[in-house]
Amino acid sequence: MLYGRAFRAPNAFESDYICCQGTWRDNPDLKPERLHTFEAVLEKQLGGWHLRLSGFHYRLDNLIRFREENGTGRFVNASRLQSHGFEILARGRLAAFSTQLSYSFADARDPHGRRWPDSPRHLVKSRIAWPLLDGRLIPALEANYVGERPTTTGGISGDHLQLNLTLAVMPLPNLDLGFSLYNLLDDPYRDPPQPPILPTEIPQDGRTFQVRLSYRIP
Repeated sequence: MLYGRAFRAPNAFESDYICCQGTWRDNPDLKPERLHTFEAVLEKQLGGWHLRLSGFHYRLDNLIRFREENGTGRFVNASRLQSHGFEILARGRLAAFSTQLSYSFADARDPHGRRWPDSPRHLVKSRIAWPLLDGRLIPALEANYVGERPTTTGGISGDHLQLNLTLAVMPLPNLDLGFSLYNLLDDPYRDPPQPPILPTEIPQDGRTFQVRLSYRIP
């Protein structure tokens, strides 16, 4: 059983920014956002598999939101947000492959029962890796699914599946090379932003290639 508390103080943009001949006002009286988390976790080692089941309830008070009234906008402590759900995770070996699969469900709503913008109910993450040459060469494939999400204008942003391919190479002791191809299928997915960002949805990166080099000092 886990319980946690955290807070986020308003930043300078939210509390002090003034613009556009008074149509965007500051709010020096903003209070910090405060988060309370409640979790129950059950873990089990079954052979070569690690299994975990967790349930959670989160409550966020004094949520900082942008609000516009009579042509004047500013950030205020608007409401309370609550989220509850569960997560299932399995991690282990399948023949020569190292695998991990998780599914989480979360339902985030405001005090009026409306779903919170940019809050997917369903998340699936999976990874399979195949260590070769005594672990000096590791190709891996990731598949991540994000369910549909509400937008700030009451619409729905579509779900998407993203595939990532990575090749890790360790040619010398303490030297690591990584080659990654993200969004392998070049899925043109979009993310809904939080106000006061104007577009309802923002296009995200397509297919992206990354090279990583790291050296650990002995």
